[in-house]
Amino acid sequence: MRIIIMNDKIFGAIQVCQILGIPKRRLDYLHQYGYLDAPKKNFAGHRIYTDDDLVKIKDIELLLNQKRLDK
Repeated sequence: MRIIIMNDKIFGAIQVCQILGIPKRRLDYLHQYGYLDAPKKNFAGHRIYTDDDLVKIKDIELLLNQKRLDK
């Protein structure tokens, strides 16, 4: 048996979307078009995210929104 110790809080995809105020489809889009690496998954195959992942997603969203406003 392998034991993994994590200090970060773990979030599911729906929790991430609620925290960041984005639709789940937007999170899917960020993965599909390569803005985010493939997410880690739990034993049931559900995507899991850490605090660091939330910061990355928020930064990507800010950059994409800025790029859209600059056009």
